[in-house]
Amino acid sequence: MDRRIGYCCKLLTTQQFENKKAAQTWLDAHNGKSTTVAYLDKQSYADAVEKVRSIIAHNQQALINQFKVVSTWPKALRVVRVGSEQLPVKTFPKYRSIYDEPVIIAQQQGWQAVGDLARALDIRLSSHPGPYTILTSDSVDVVNRAIEDLEYHAEVFRMMGYDGTDQRQEINIHGGPQRGDMVERFRDAFKRLASDTQQWLSVENDEFSHCVDDLLPLADSIKICVDINHYWIHQGVHMQPDDARIPRIVDSWRGARPEMHIAWPAEEYLTAHAPDQLPDMALLEAAGHKKTKLRAHSDYAWIPSVTDHALKFWDSFDLCVEAKMKNLASHQVYSRAQHLGLT
Repeated sequence: MDRRIGYCCKLLTTQQFENKKAAQTWLDAHNGKSTTVAYLDKQSYADAVEKVRSIIAHNQQALINQFKVVSTWPKALRVVRVGSEQLPVKTFPKYRSIYDEPVIIAQQQGWQAVGDLARALDIRLSSHPGPYTILTSDSVDVVNRAIEDLEYHAEVFRMMGYDGTDQRQEINIHGGPQRGDMVERFRDAFKRLASDTQQWLSVENDEFSHCVDDLLPLADSIKICVDINHYWIHQGVHMQPDDARIPRIVDSWRGARPEMHIAWPAEEYLTAHAPDQLPDMALLEAAGHKKTKLRAHSDYAWIPSVTDHALKFWDSFDLCVEAKMKNLASHQVYSRAQHLGLT
């Protein structure tokens, strides 16, 4: 069975370096970077164009370097969430015209090689626009900017050579603030997306607003991405692998393996927690813990019982590890799967 465990956006390493500068050089070479409108405003137009071009070139090479490292890992670890910084200032109206410059257009051709390498190495990709990408807002401007942001992420996939027929690729967002007409608003905005963007889009349950039941009406046309940590925060109980809603969630991915997000409460908030026991929300709240604190992500996959629970879903879902130590945490989950005889 082809089962995967992935990490988010940034590649870290346990490699030993002779000094901090050498370590930072390695990190810089394997991770994306960006710039700001404020910085570009201080440059001449020609210098601003070159700055954007050089960052795109860096980001293309950084992903290539990252994928080459990932290719040395077991196939089960080849899932990467691509960061949102790939095309700097692309969605800012003031600098949008930079992307019409011939040198930028020429540099954009380099994305095909990035996608070719990901496919050759069998690395699954996803992306996750930020929390302000809200399709259900009352503000027309917010919705318009959310659509632009989704098309921005889709453009990166297109330039990598993907199309909507590859359902494994994913652009993941949340349902937005709690509201009774969320489904209708989401559907209305969804219609405005390009067809391949629609195919890649997934919607994730939130820890404080829309939970799984709220999203299920969208499952006929939009992928449902379950975050089991969000579910625990929202519902106060842990979702189970035999949950009756699982088949409908899986079907929403139209034949591709669905992705599930997994996380652990931050280490500093549960210092006395027994590692062999799933965190109990009722007991934690009775002891004075707040959901707003428990929602924070940990550095590592540090509670074995939470990891074991997540791995119960692995037969049906690829698991995206949301932890601050990125791939170091995803490797911990894989090592735990090996320990449990699941690999």
